[in-house]
Amino acid sequence: MDLARRQASGTLAEVVGETAIESDKLFRTFSLRNAAEKSWETYDDETKQILEWFAEGVNAYINEGKLTYEFALLGYKPEEWTPIDSLTIGKYMAYDLGGTWKLQAFNHWAMQNLTEEEAKELLVKYPEGAPSIIEANLNNSVKVAGEFNTELLPNEFNGSNNWVISGEKTETGKPLLANDPHLSLGTPSIWYEMHLQSPEQNVSGVIFAGVPGIILGHNESIAWGVTNVGPD
Repeated sequence: MDLARRQASGTLAEVVGETAIESDKLFRTFSLRNAAEKSWETYDDETKQILEWFAEGVNAYINEGKLTYEFALLGYKPEEWTPIDSLTIGKYMAYDLGGTWKLQAFNHWAMQNLTEEEAKELLVKYPEGAPSIIEANLNNSVKVAGEFNTELLPNEFNGSNNWVISGEKTETGKPLLANDPHLSLGTPSIWYEMHLQSPEQNVSGVIFAGVPGIILGHNESIAWGVTNVGPD
């Protein structure tokens, strides 16, 4: 969580050295922390209270718990957590999942450096009114997949999937949900497993480490997942 907020805030080089300087320059230019502070000003009292309670819990662990070996290795103690830290990580995840801006930058480069005909060969154009969900045949999909030149395909993590098996096809008679957000692997992990239990709720799943709110999970009645729509 501390490395995540440092990366998002552009202060990672302070603890890991000059290898993070270019990354810090990028995220200080994006000014995600400033954007988080502006978002905080628009939140209602209930949302602010949730973020403050979350920060209090993190700080209780920082002050009373046993810190992980990474802090001993790097020789520092993390600063106290604030609601703005959580919001800044949320802004970072929006940046990380919003890859459309990179495609737009490529489109601009192509239009400036290629002929119109060459650019049209590279730039995907989706027809107006095209369906967002189409019927698919799994057998044909597998057959066609084997005929692709994988070198021409996008990065393997560039996408998500979220699908359901009908209860008519399961032993329990209950539907099954399978969700894969296709987030890249890394250390520390993006995800943190959490179980929230109170008189009003019993929810288990994963959060973005440092940001309260279960993103993928289930309660006693339903399960849910997410896919990335590639926002700006």
